[in-house]
Amino acid sequence: MTGKFRGGFFAPNGLLGDGRVFVLAILFPVACILPWLLITGDDPPRGQVSGLFAIVDVATVKPAGAALVREAAHRVQLMSVTMLLVFVAFVVGAFGILRAWTTAGKKMDHIVLSHVWFVLVVAVGWLALGPTGDQRVYTLLGKGLFASTLGAIDGGAPLRQLNRQLDWANGAVVFAATSLALAAASVAIAAQRLREKDDLPKLDRLGRQLDLILLLAAVVLAIGVIHVKEWQSAPLSFISDKANTDAYSALTTAHLALQSVCYVGVLVAIYLPAALALQHQRGTFEPVSDKPVPERANPVFQSLFRIVAMLSPVLVGPLASIAALKLPT
Repeated sequence: MTGKFRGGFFAPNGLLGDGRVFVLAILFPVACILPWLLITGDDPPRGQVSGLFAIVDVATVKPAGAALVREAAHRVQLMSVTMLLVFVAFVVGAFGILRAWTTAGKKMDHIVLSHVWFVLVVAVGWLALGPTGDQRVYTLLGKGLFASTLGAIDGGAPLRQLNRQLDWANGAVVFAATSLALAAASVAIAAQRLREKDDLPKLDRLGRQLDLILLLAAVVLAIGVIHVKEWQSAPLSFISDKANTDAYSALTTAHLALQSVCYVGVLVAIYLPAALALQHQRGTFEPVSDKPVPERANPVFQSLFRIVAMLSPVLVGPLASIAALKLPT
């Protein structure tokens, strides 16, 4: 029965066609971000209960004077980064949707994609516009730190605004990453449907499309890392002295590194399955002897580009820290 079900629904000529590829395209990136979701989930976070994360107290000063001015300036700066992330993610996500729709050319592909995108839009809309509350991750950065600082100003308006911006940012990243994962899956499906030796130039074009998808995913996640680093700095104006400020910065850097590694996993999960599919399909082709082989980019440069793109979430954090040292405080 299981074999008939699989053959009837997911076979190339079945009801869902190659829909299994689209399903796996979403599951792989989710599996990479799952460790972060698990250890930061629940209240208190599972990471603290298990002993992975410590419960820390950060000494603060009463919000007043210059500290309030610095916080107000940081609030505007954070909003600008949030707007940049949401705008870039929306444009990139729209590109991913259009690319997946045009690359996967069969009717059954479009049916599966339509249902997936409907669920995605509903989920992202709920995440971005639905009820909001204090983020559980705040607890990892200091017991009551955000509530006693941002939550104590203007009736808690800065903290509520931060909560909402984090919902926007999370929804934007999910939308862009999922759309690009589906676009990468459509590239893999299109490659598997190439059968003739004359299709080798088409395979090369699909490879360039996949590289563009990797680049766009890296851009979104890199901006996402910058956004994480920016919102983590929100309470800095109210931390009591340099020693506590340095300790808090070290703590946020450690958490950012862990989240960045999960982002690298997402990039690899988006790119690698489609890249392997293209490589496998290329191995079944032989260049046509009477036609010139299309010129390709330097393979060393291509490899370096892909490595840097996939490691970009890890590389952006230290670069952002260096840039912050050059900015006036």
